[in-house]
Amino acid sequence: MIEFENEKQYVNVIEERKQKLNEQGEYRFGLLGLEVVKELLAYKDLRSVIKWCKKNDVFILHQGNGQFVNEYEFTLSLYKPFIQALKLKHSNWKVMFLNYLNGELDNLLTTSNEQREKICSTKYKPKTKVEASFLDKIKNI
Repeated sequence: MIEFENEKQYVNVIEERKQKLNEQGEYRFGLLGLEVVKELLAYKDLRSVIKWCKKNDVFILHQGNGQFVNEYEFTLSLYKPFIQALKLKHSNWKVMFLNYLNGELDNLLTTSNEQREKICSTKYKPKTKVEASFLDKIKNI
């Protein structure tokens, strides 16, 4: 997967391509053609795009001679790993994700360690006092 240094730049590229397709009359009803998806993913072959869509549970709609995917389903699948990482790190992951998409870096940089949610497994029960004291020390770090 391609990583962009500036996510806002990536969002702008997608919007420019959508406008271009809209002018050509190829962008309709929130559907993206597989050719467009191929460009967005920077793949060279449509077979790779189809494999990516199957792996990420993106439904491919066959209409006439064309193959299309839902724009929003594709976008969600593209951001899914990032969203999962945000869920692990932040309790307010939705706000963080929206700030990330909007390019509001000041809100992203001001999060402190106190705001981060501590993740602990509740399934493990210590059997000895040594294990319990070790776990207490780890939780305080």
